[in-house]
Amino acid sequence: MKTLVLFSSPDRNGNTGVLLDSFLKDCKGETEVVNVFGLNVKPCTDCKFCASNKRCVFDDLNELYEKAEKCDAIVVASPMYFTSFPAPLKTVIDRFQVYWSRKFIHRDQSPFKRKKGILLMTAGLKGREAFSHCEAMMKQFFSLTNAEAAEPLYADGTDAVKVKDDQEMLKNAAERGRQFCG
Repeated sequence: MKTLVLFSSPDRNGNTGVLLDSFLKDCKGETEVVNVFGLNVKPCTDCKFCASNKRCVFDDLNELYEKAEKCDAIVVASPMYFTSFPAPLKTVIDRFQVYWSRKFIHRDQSPFKRKKGILLMTAGLKGREAFSHCEAMMKQFFSLTNAEAAEPLYADGTDAVKVKDDQEMLKNAAERGRQFCG
């Protein structure tokens, strides 16, 4: 199984990184982690180029598009910033507009093979409802990338208890990872 991870934290060793590492530790197959903070991605400008050309006017995400089309699973791992995703991940998500255009304007079949998708998130806030905005965005993103969305994995309350110190969360993440990509 080929798993593509969109990692969206500036701190690889922070709560999101620890959660992701626990999730991936027993995964089989090939896993590629793309740190979206390391990408130099232009934001979508709603220029409508993709509506008439079936591709984006910018070519800075072509390699990521190809990886997303060919993988068997997509994992999105992100902290929560003000009840949303960090700007680099939101920019990447917005740039998948090219696939929306292909699907709904050009009526093209999805270039994405059927796959699985899961959202892993951390937040200082306590309570599942805090994740609802991100969950709604991921529902659309996974649908567009032809991914069947698994139940998300949330680590909330990380201002009080860090993921690395939450043995129950680490155990749960490892088990969910084995189920998802084992």
